[in-house]
Amino acid sequence: MKLEKDTRTEERRRLDEKIAAEPPKPRPPKINPATTKPIEEFLGPEDLPKARAVIGIVEKGLVRPLDPNHRLPEQHKVLIVGQW
Repeated sequence: MKLEKDTRTEERRRLDEKIAAEPPKPRPPKINPATTKPIEEFLGPEDLPKARAVIGIVEKGLVRPLDPNHRLPEQHKVLIVGQW
């Protein structure tokens, strides 16, 4: 994997370092399976033709797709599913 040149501003670098130094947030409470719903209900029928799955990784609190060539359209709904 080729590393890309860091193009962040000094201000952005400082903010990223500050965020990375923060203590981890507590785990969210367990979800009651009775309150979950199928993905079709969450997205709605108008979204299903456009729905796609993308594999990613969390780095310093941000989700990054593993495929660097994959771009998600701006302002689209994103559902993140995590595994602990």
